[in-house]
Amino acid sequence: MATPHPTAISAVSTPARVAKQITLTGLVQGVGMRPAVARLAQHLGLTGYVANNRTGVEIHVEGESEHMSAFCRDLLNAVPSHAQVLSTSISAVELLNRHVFAIVRQSDEQNLTSSVPVELSTCQECLREYQNADDVRYGYALISCTNCGPRYSAMRSMPFERDETSLRAFPLCTHCTDEYESLDNRRAHAQIMSCPKCGPNVWFECGDTVIHESAAAIQSAAKLIRSGKVLALCGVGGYQLLVDSTSNQAVAELRTRKRRARKPFAVMVSDEEAATGLAQFDEQGIKLLRSAQNPIVLLNKSGGTDVAENVAPSQSTIGLMLPTTPVHAELCRLCSVPLVVTSGNLDGNPLEHNPQSARQHLTGIADAFLHHNREIIRPIDDSVVRPMDHGRITIRNARGLAPLPLPLVTRHSILAVGGQQKTAIAFSNGGQSVLGPHIGSLGTLTMCRQFAHHVASMLQLYDMVPDVLVHDLHPDYYSTRWANEQRTRTIGVQHHHAHIVSGMLEHDLLEDEVLGLALDGTGYGTDETIWGGEYLLATATDFSRVGHLAPLRLPGGELVVSQPWRTAVSLLGEAFDASTAATFANEMFSGRPVETVLQLVKNEKLSPITTSLGRLLDGVTSLITGQANADYEAELPMMLESLASGSESSGNGYEFHLREGIPFQICWRNAVRLVLSDLDMGVSRSCIAARFINGLTDALVCPVVRFPGKTIVLAGGCFQNRLLLDGVVSRLRQRGRNVVWSQRIPINDGGLAAGQLAIAAVRLGKAEVANVENSSCA
Repeated sequence: MATPHPTAISAVSTPARVAKQITLTGLVQGVGMRPAVARLAQHLGLTGYVANNRTGVEIHVEGESEHMSAFCRDLLNAVPSHAQVLSTSISAVELLNRHVFAIVRQSDEQNLTSSVPVELSTCQECLREYQNADDVRYGYALISCTNCGPRYSAMRSMPFERDETSLRAFPLCTHCTDEYESLDNRRAHAQIMSCPKCGPNVWFECGDTVIHESAAAIQSAAKLIRSGKVLALCGVGGYQLLVDSTSNQAVAELRTRKRRARKPFAVMVSDEEAATGLAQFDEQGIKLLRSAQNPIVLLNKSGGTDVAENVAPSQSTIGLMLPTTPVHAELCRLCSVPLVVTSGNLDGNPLEHNPQSARQHLTGIADAFLHHNREIIRPIDDSVVRPMDHGRITIRNARGLAPLPLPLVTRHSILAVGGQQKTAIAFSNGGQSVLGPHIGSLGTLTMCRQFAHHVASMLQLYDMVPDVLVHDLHPDYYSTRWANEQRTRTIGVQHHHAHIVSGMLEHDLLEDEVLGLALDGTGYGTDETIWGGEYLLATATDFSRVGHLAPLRLPGGELVVSQPWRTAVSLLGEAFDASTAATFANEMFSGRPVETVLQLVKNEKLSPITTSLGRLLDGVTSLITGQANADYEAELPMMLESLASGSESSGNGYEFHLREGIPFQICWRNAVRLVLSDLDMGVSRSCIAARFINGLTDALVCPVVRFPGKTIVLAGGCFQNRLLLDGVVSRLRQRGRNVVWSQRIPINDGGLAAGQLAIAAVRLGKAEVANVENSSCA
């Protein structure tokens, strides 16, 4: 028998160990990612570490090749439900010969590219603990875990670590420390966690009465609401004002004190069953309502509810939300009625977010306070979304949704400052692009100060100093003036171009040419007139105006926004001869200076022209309803939608005419004449409203055939009207056209900054390429 060669003799040897470094980017902090990674590694017998850093989550893992392969294979299946992993990079590295797998801290000076975590409503596990008399957190109002609770609002800086949050002031007790350090616990490395023994708490104040015991404080607050009084509650992102939504008197008193005559209030309900009794739901509406982001969901009302009519007067819709925290849930339970929950501020002022300032500014509005002492570092309002037949829209990008990562890559440091209404900023720090949370309208000195403070706060959080500021073309917007006062390069962007590009950004169309349809109330045009009913053939850098709504005059300029009867009279003056217009106007608006306004219409300086659909809808609604004044932006267009929604059968829509030319015009005069004819014949207001919207929808879709093959992007605040958006989308898709709109980025001016940012980034990128090419040629 042959003797085996020595090298062929097998020997038992230890399998070789290998090491890998894995980086996860996206929304990977503040969601329980590190404990999930550590559990998987320990389960597979691997060693190493996992850490948060300014890029995202860094993992160093060591072990046998077979187990390492299993780790890489199973990693993305093990991530927590609220995580959003955008990219995963894996590379082989040298062994560090770690003996255990641990969660560690890292400090680095890299650019912040990790997404900032957002607020999540209290999870079911925490609610069960809150209600369990045997649990250590029974009745603890500020309960949270890795799956829920404040994030952005409690954060000083990134990476997301406890000592960089407002919980730094509350060291963990022994019990909480054990939970924090145990990977088997739901609160493993939960940075915001606490308990009644070691954490912040709530207390009730009413005059000289102060109640610190949590259960008694919440019971006193509920008793106050049941008695018809106004409670100021410190929520997750700031103060909220609560009253009994079934009490006309309580709601009316809140309106008087808050100086908010008719603008709808949101309503909080205890559960989904209560919600379905107040509104009409489809699958998407339920999904939005129950989501952990906990937005206000705008829905069509159900008939015959107990909610007072003055909660959302003259509207067919109602904004509903589920409880955000155990305090909200307990108040709903104890009061046994839906609750009005609205922003804790006087209209035109910033959201209150600390007890001292709340006492100073809300004492004249609220009868009592339910405070907490967990510092709100970054105040943030409630988000508002609306389901549509073909998707959704975001009306207010705020708590739970913002800061919103944007799919835009640029090496430039850019700050876009938005517009004047529904202002939000967007920015890129060279590592990520973000749309910040809703700030509000910049119509008061206090809001302008808040804007400047918010900008500084966001630049600090994302550690950036902008090289370029991007602003609207309107010279009178505060955001424009602010940008031009900074000693930084500026880029001006046309309002409606920014609207359309925000939709292009969301749908990955920045390299395409699209047909944009931008419909809103006010946007400064390149011809220095007010636009608002625009067809733009647009790229990410430029546009041409190929069509628009036929112009109308605004007698008194900006006065028409709060006095839409002026626009109504102007429409009559355009649609009829002078005598007929005067007769109609005096009949409809008796006692108002109709003749003066009809004369003003002839004065170009005192009656600027506009192509704004928002102003047209104001005027038409005023004609149909006789309502002369508006309490808030878009009140009358919302009334028009509500009226039209109540029409069972309206027949064909009114005919609008298409006026040829470059640009073409959608002419509305015939439709206005038909509105007056139907009013004269006694046709119902709801039927007239439906005919107008149906005819308008047909007219808006008609010219699109001139631009075959172009994706159509819908943008602007007028598309918050569900009948208009769904009608345009349905008609275009029936014609085989591809049509998109912003769903996560607000479709109104809240998304303006995202479009501004994208336009500036693409322009700067192309300019760099051109400079390189010119240098090469030289």
